[in-house]
Amino acid sequence: MHRHPSALRLFTAISLALTSGACDGGAGSASASASASAPSTATAKTSAAPAPSSEPAGTEATPTLTGSASAMPSASAMPSASAMPSASAMPSVATKPPSQPQPRKPNPRDSWVEGRPFIVDDQARVATLTTASSFSDERLAIDTSSLSEKERAQMIEHFSHWALGEHASIASFARFTLQLLALGAPSHLLQASIAAADDERRHAQLGFSFLRALGVELAPGPIAIAGALEQSSLEQVFRMVVRESILGETFSALEALHVVPWIKDPLFQRELGRLAEEEARHAELGFVFAAWAIKQRPALASVLEQELARFIEPEIRACTGQREWGVLSSEERLALREMTWREVVRPLCQQLCVATAIADRRGPAAAFGG
Repeated sequence: MHRHPSALRLFTAISLALTSGACDGGAGSASASASASAPSTATAKTSAAPAPSSEPAGTEATPTLTGSASAMPSASAMPSASAMPSASAMPSVATKPPSQPQPRKPNPRDSWVEGRPFIVDDQARVATLTTASSFSDERLAIDTSSLSEKERAQMIEHFSHWALGEHASIASFARFTLQLLALGAPSHLLQASIAAADDERRHAQLGFSFLRALGVELAPGPIAIAGALEQSSLEQVFRMVVRESILGETFSALEALHVVPWIKDPLFQRELGRLAEEEARHAELGFVFAAWAIKQRPALASVLEQELARFIEPEIRACTGQREWGVLSSEERLALREMTWREVVRPLCQQLCVATAIADRRGPAAAFGG
């Protein structure tokens, strides 16, 4: 398979982690590099989408994949809400599954948040927005003077959702750390989870700092945590990791890796490049945990297949692309997610089963539609 350059970087890093002792409790980390250099000219087996004139020399257009988008499980679509999301705009995924979960029926109202969501009772929770500056960093002085008023309004809407999503990821990793403790997980998983929570704090800070540069003082208010620790069994935590990391974080990581070369502001490009590298490590952590969990309980291989099959792709919120500010259009995001599912998520899940020697009788390729 000829993989898109960004997909190849992410796939290779996670694949190495799965084969370097992580399944046996070793550190096994081989994080993806997210340098701000332009992607190579290697191409995926796709039909190229029209490329805007602002693309850096030597880069390629976002791929438009052949095949149906409905064949791909859900990624991390932004919730549709106003420019200033509130508690009532919290995205919902589905109803709480029973003790013996069955595949969910598609729900057109299902939605998602950016990056790693904080899921409680199958609902992705986010904080409310407050008019404060407590989460921005004055040192991140990003110049947005080139934006028109229309573009500025679009960026405020986008980054208010984005910053809240990154803030919710702090809660997700805080919970994950407690769950790892409850499961008696290896120390390297605990260390990675604790570090990831602080990464997400800086990511949220970057988002709110950019909003400040756009002329609005905003900060996250309270986020509801009631019921967040009710699910702590190995299977329950495993299901959360599939949804929050193997799906949500992997799609977010590849979007960030892909868009970095087009960003024009040097400071913002540097910060988003660092973010992309860290999101790739977070996605890797999800796969490494899954490998460890399956080794403890081989029956979780079928749970992985079930979670991938039952996850429904929500409609992507309409968005006008501003690549130079790290924002892809809704069409570009959809194409990138299709590619990520085919070139990263699905083959890595196949490899995960092979690495833990628990693929079913059909073999890993059949189990995951390969």
